[in-house]
Amino acid sequence: MTASFTVPGAPVPKARPRTVHGADGSTRAYTPMRTAAYEDWVKASYRMQCPGVKFPDGEALHVSIVAYMPIPKSAPKRELERMRSEAVPHAKKPDADNIAKTVLDAMLGYAYKDDAQVSSLSARKVYSGKPRVEVSISTIANSAFNSPGSASGAQP
Repeated sequence: MTASFTVPGAPVPKARPRTVHGADGSTRAYTPMRTAAYEDWVKASYRMQCPGVKFPDGEALHVSIVAYMPIPKSAPKRELERMRSEAVPHAKKPDADNIAKTVLDAMLGYAYKDDAQVSSLSARKVYSGKPRVEVSISTIANSAFNSPGSASGAQP
């Protein structure tokens, strides 16, 4: 089973939780508003493009994430065409793993029960004139994943 969807707009990385201390000495952690709003956008995109698709509990999953980052206004003219063609890797902040974390956390309870089910993850960033995140979630056939010499089952 495979589910693929696109989240329009510039990718947003997972921000660290913030804490507030109450007058009574209690401490409360919360997710920053920008991260929470983007997670809601990821959920909405998934629900609209993959209605009713939920992977079985405990099923091993592979997630592929491609973050298409906005081209900076200060980009050199000689690089613009390559950046627009999505051929230039994005090697600046935000980190690919933080973008992936936002997407994976947003899918909790929608695409899968627990992000621990994700046993294989691929994330990359490239420049694009059309910022977005493309996500593909698929089940991993145990026989293919564990076979010696396969790309996903290769041992170091």
